Amino acid sequence: MVSEHPSVDLPDEPDYVAGVEARIAELRGAPLILSTRDWERVCTWRRQGIPLRVVQRALDDVLGSNEEGEEDGLHPPRSLAYCERAVQQRWKARREAWVGRANVSTSSPRRVRTVLNALARHIELAARNLKHGPHGGLAPPVRKLASTLRDLARQCASSAHPLDDLAPALGDAESSFHRELQASPESAWKDRQVSERKRLQKQLAGMSPGAADATVDAALLRQLRRELCVPGFDLGAVHARLQAGPARRRLTVPSKAV
Repeated sequence: MVSEHPSVDLPDEPDYVAGVEARIAELRGAPLILSTRDWERVCTWRRQGIPLRVVQRALDDVLGSNEEGEEDGLHPPRSLAYCERAVQQRWKARREAWVGRANVSTSSPRRVRTVLNALARHIELAARNLKHGPHGGLAPPVRKLASTLRDLARQCASSAHPLDDLAPALGDAESSFHRELQASPESAWKDRQVSERKRLQKQLAGMSPGAADATVDAALLRQLRRELCVPGFDLGAVHARLQAGPARRRLTVPSKAV
């Protein structure tokens, strides 16, 4: 029986990935460090708003049932691509159970459009404030993000299942926004990476190079987004604002960005 909202179990990227790694290690009986490609797949699950517990239970289904295969001389899957279908099936079942138990249609196109437009207004104001601060050169990608969210708000108006349709679109918007921040000279990304790697030295110990790089980048992106006053806008954030209701959707932006 599902009683919790699907967006509750969405820790930060490093913790989310660590939770996946821990469950795989438990099922295999040995530690495991994800490859860069598998790390990206896990981060995509998070951007889609899939709760960590849903992923872990899908891993139980796939890897747990593989124990008998190992006794027959078969090897366990080498990539999480093997688990993709199980994760998506469990996530679909969770969403259907959640919607079926809801007293109101929290995923109605009108409510989703309202949340997206509120996020867009917040980000537009943040972009205007950036013009007068040290991050003025980053205003264009912030404005572009606001425009993307408004486009998605218009598109979801005619969707029967807006949250399902939004999952890949919001993931693409986040990836594009982050790439633009990384590429901009204004963000001083390389210098920030050096500093952040030193700060996270203990946490990065034992990680593969790809996983360590992804951990550093995720931390930097969160830090820079705070400086730019850009709120979370992935599917988990949209879910949370839908669940919280109108009061939570009244976003405020400081008069000046940091």
